[in-house]
Parts: sequence; structure tokens; C-alpha cells
Amino acid sequence: MTDLGKFLDPIADKVLVSTAFIVLLTIPAAFVVEPFGTYGLIVAGVLIALVLARELIVSGFRIIAAGKHLVLAADKLGKIKTVFQDVSIALLLASMSFMQYGLAGEIIAYIGLACFVICALMTVISGVNYLVKNKEVLKDKVAEEKEEENS
Repeated sequence: MTDLGKFLDPIADKVLVSTAFIVLLTIPAAFVVEPFGTYGLIVAGVLIALVLARELIVSGFRIIAAGKHLVLAADKLGKIKTVFQDVSIALLLASMSFMQYGLAGEIIAYIGLACFVICALMTVISGVNYLVKNKEVLKDKVAEEKEEENS
């Protein structure tokens, strides 16, 4: 494990997931399913924006922590979110191949969409949990010193 590897690994994961979700948005069939119709594509776009925003916020948070010489470990909720992200991407992509077979493609698509919705929920929950759990990262040293002086 090199420093370059430690730096590139999380970035590569984020780029891969972001790219997969963005590409899926260009394929309306991935999200336009009954009974939601084209609203499914709009909701998917909003949820993907939410996922991308969370990733940027957490990455920025980690950069701030690194600047303060703090190492923030990934938590269990974030790992669960990642599993649902990856499974939803795989199933939504697989459903495209199986759509020509009718029911099998639809079942895979619905399972993929369910995983995608869980992924979006876990994105919010894990992001808020991560920020709350590590809120000391945002504390300013000057403010902390003043608090200590006043105590």
C-alpha cells in the first residue's frame, strides 16, 4: 500500500460510481418503469444528485480533517450505502440486458430500483451520521482556545 494508492483508491471508487449513475441517467429505460413513467427519471436524477453531493461533502470533510492531521475512518453505515450503490448499479445495468426477456428483466429492474432507493436513503443517513460523529473537524482552533481561556 503506497501513499499514491491510499490517495487514488477512494477517488477511483467515487469516479466509478458517479460515472455509472450519470451514464444510467442517459438511458431512460433504467428508471422509466410502471407505474411511475417519466417521473421515475426525474426522481432518479434528484437522488443521483443527492448521492453525488454527499460524496463531495464527505470528501471535502476528509480533506479538512487531513489538514488538521485527523484521520476519519469510514463507518458501517457508509459501507452499507456503498453495497447498495454497487448492487443497484449492477442490477440496473443487468436489467437492460434482460429487458428483452420480459418478466425477468422487469424483476431485475424493480430489485435494482429498490436497491437504488435504499442507497439514496442510506446516503442521507450515513452522510448526516458521518458529519455529526466527526463534528469536531469543523471546530476552529482559535474558538477552542478562547473557550478554554474562558473556562
